[in-house]
Amino acid sequence: MKTFMLASLIILAMSTAVLAETDLYTNAVYAYQRGNFGKAIQLFEQYVQQKPNANSYYFLGYAHYKTKNYPEAVKYFREAYMIDPKVSPVSASR
Repeated sequence: MKTFMLASLIILAMSTAVLAETDLYTNAVYAYQRGNFGKAIQLFEQYVQQKPNANSYYFLGYAHYKTKNYPEAVKYFREAYMIDPKVSPVSASR
């Protein structure tokens, strides 16, 4: 019984962490779509620290581009292309 409860707690903790990552990404995309690029940058930077991926770096690059911070935009676009050379605005929005 103790083993079952411990296993259940571990699974619950892991699923909570996955949901938090998903919420962070969703909130970052939402902020970007609403034009709140400062908030999007903040959230995407948090997200890529936890789970770096091409789409997040691409959005981060565009958020910096929209705020006219071109050196940072280039930096994050490069990160995106290093992970996935096929990343594009269409693939990033999925």
